[in-house]
Amino acid sequence: MILSKEEAIVSVSFCYPQSPALDKWLELWAVLKNANETDMDLGLKLPYSV
Repeated sequence: MILSKEEAIVSVSFCYPQSPALDKWLELWAVLKNANETDMDLGLKLPYSV
């Protein structure tokens, strides 16, 4: 069984058992966010609006 969780808050994404593909995707995401000066956890800082 594989359990994978992708969240709008990228830093809490995980997969069990560990997935090299997800690790690579998170690494790439971090490089892109740094290059674009964006915040991976912006969703945590937005006011609740629903």
